[in-house]
Amino acid sequence: MGERTRRALMVGTGRCLPARALTNAEVAAGLDVDESWIVERTGIRERRLVAPGEGAATLAVGAAERALENAGLSASALDLVLVATVTPDRPLPAVAPAVAAALGARCGAMDVSAACAGFVHGLALAQGQLESGLARHVLLVGVEVLTPLLDFSDRETCILFGDGAGAVVLSAVDASLGRGLSRVALESDGAAADLLFVDPAERRIRMEGREVFRRAVTSLGDVIVRTLEAEGWPPETVDHVVPHQANLRILDALSRRVGIPRARVHANVDRYGNTSAASVPIMLDELHRAGHLAPGERVLIPALGAGLVWGAATHVW
Repeated sequence: MGERTRRALMVGTGRCLPARALTNAEVAAGLDVDESWIVERTGIRERRLVAPGEGAATLAVGAAERALENAGLSASALDLVLVATVTPDRPLPAVAPAVAAALGARCGAMDVSAACAGFVHGLALAQGQLESGLARHVLLVGVEVLTPLLDFSDRETCILFGDGAGAVVLSAVDASLGRGLSRVALESDGAAADLLFVDPAERRIRMEGREVFRRAVTSLGDVIVRTLEAEGWPPETVDHVVPHQANLRILDALSRRVGIPRARVHANVDRYGNTSAASVPIMLDELHRAGHLAPGERVLIPALGAGLVWGAATHVW
């Protein structure tokens, strides 16, 4: 592959979360457990729950509007809208065209279905469009409305998931600046599909929690190590890890496995639970707006989701 002349740089971020917080006390009441049991297993204390009339499109538009404003761009400047989600408002059509229309963007629009790793897969698509010169500005939204898929008598799943949306705007910049997306590595193992799935008849999330935990640590750990080696980034030079927010214990284990200090592995799973494809851009927006991401800093973004699919991206802010 020839030397790249363009890179995809994140230039704006946004998030949109339902106002209603669903606490551990409320969830635990239906499980005959103490709310501290949920914290010990997951690190989660509350998650957000959509209100009547809220859905994937409304949350996605809210996050997208904030990201565009943060980037200083109008929707008319967009060349592509990508929405990472496995919870569209309807099976057909996709969410992305509705989001584009609501924003006033006249461009290509499509959904990306890769569950909790959807945002990383969306980064790969955005990178290809921007580096090839086919696009100048791409909007990537991660959004999920997972609470309607929960069985609140199932301890494996109902304690974990929440609703929300996050978005980033990526723009093509000169590669000589040394900023932007550098590498996006994607992997899969379809033989493990039954570890985490939604049964089409009952429309509820089912999961083999212990095995998903193990695979998250080993598979993500391995892809992180390979990605950092290929990038030439020693673990101690990574400034920020912005991982999919599945479980606080997974993040603790990953930090130990790959040798990156835990203080650099960012988490908000305690407040929002697992928002699947939305979790990484929500975390990015929190960090960006708080001034914690400085130009030139190295950011690692790993995620694993149902499929199983997983990957890691490297980005210089």
